[in-house]
Amino acid sequence: MMGAGRRANLDGLRRGAALFFGSAVVFPTRRCALRIRALAIPAASVLLLLAPAAAAQSVLVVDDDGGVPYTTIQDAIDAAVFGDIVLVHPGTYDPFTISAKTAVIHSATATRPFVLGPVVIEDLAASDHVSIKGLEINEAPSVFFGITDPVLLIENCAGPVWIEKVATNPAPTSISLGRAATGTRVLNCGSVAFADCDLEAFSAEGFGYTFNAGLHSGSSTVAVYDSRLRGADGNTFDTVYDGGPGLRVDGGDVFVSGCDVSGGPGVDGFDDFPSCTGFSGSNGGPGCRLLGDDPQVEIVDSVFAGAPGGLPHPTTSCSGGQPGLPGAPTVVDAGQITNTAGTAKSMTTASPVREGDTITETVTADPGDFAVLVFTLAHIPATPIPDTVGPALVGFPAWFQRLGIVDPSGEIVFTLPNVGILPPQFEYAILYKQLVTIDPTFERVIGSPSLLMFLGTGF
Repeated sequence: MMGAGRRANLDGLRRGAALFFGSAVVFPTRRCALRIRALAIPAASVLLLLAPAAAAQSVLVVDDDGGVPYTTIQDAIDAAVFGDIVLVHPGTYDPFTISAKTAVIHSATATRPFVLGPVVIEDLAASDHVSIKGLEINEAPSVFFGITDPVLLIENCAGPVWIEKVATNPAPTSISLGRAATGTRVLNCGSVAFADCDLEAFSAEGFGYTFNAGLHSGSSTVAVYDSRLRGADGNTFDTVYDGGPGLRVDGGDVFVSGCDVSGGPGVDGFDDFPSCTGFSGSNGGPGCRLLGDDPQVEIVDSVFAGAPGGLPHPTTSCSGGQPGLPGAPTVVDAGQITNTAGTAKSMTTASPVREGDTITETVTADPGDFAVLVFTLAHIPATPIPDTVGPALVGFPAWFQRLGIVDPSGEIVFTLPNVGILPPQFEYAILYKQLVTIDPTFERVIGSPSLLMFLGTGF
């Protein structure tokens, strides 16, 4: 039998949840709540939930090996209409651009397709949205003055952009006059969310730039969850150049939760006698740098680290070389950083799932938290909720999956057989999910998002 104290605590958490979500949310009182068991979604409810997507929805399959309708991602994007998705098999692909249209791009398997960037998302209207899950983006081999900067560019987008499990990885080049490049740049955008991403800048010998960031956000609203950001290594040409920051913010608002953010290390000095200007080591990059028009950064449970400076060249031709200075964790030239107490609340979802697969989701939160998954058919611009940590990325109409009280391990791993969830007339369905927790003091936290794609038979 449930103890009175435990029952009172659970009832209090339910009341807090109802205040946050509204009266439409029902939290059953069965003991399975205490066992932290997932709620199965009835097939009839899924039919009702998915009905609005039935009118126009097709899967456009891309495989560079052929045998499918498309061999390039760009051709599939161009052919897609509203409601279609682009499903990309493992392989190596050319750059692509999403311009002024809604698009969903998802890897076909757990192996990320490899894209020789740049990838550009631009000029979305407020009614448009873009989602990308499961790509690795690198820059094409450089030529003289030829490196792309950046490799993932998101600019001038009023509609929301969702980037999940995407990596931009360094591709050093030995070509003379190459230059370091920003990994990901977001400019003049209303809402961009990154979840479980690896955003690294690129380094090469050649022209150096101090601000080659893993992620550069300018005049935008950005949320970053459970990701790794790293600035470019310092590099050399006529002299030595400093390492870049993991995160650079030029105006706008950035929310960072559960991330590791580090600068790029300085480069060692070199023997450039008789000029003797490059023999000292360059400075390491900071974890984060704020500048420009009053940027605001909120940090939850994240690590920011500056990188070490480079070493002086052990030359006898020049004298007085000095090691570079280590980068600071954060550098605030303008604006403000707010550190919010608490731990990051995280969720990961294995996707896509096919008929007969097992849906597996992992939630990480504080022991004693009451955990709920909120899921919808579309994502929305990052929306602050009063008296709540973190923005909402999923809106209404919404459905709720009660997970229960987090046990002392701090983790909930639950599975659900994918049997009969997707009706046979559907080629696919997408759920956008976000974790919400309420602790015993009724503090509300909106955690990381994750996209779950159901695929029909034949995909």
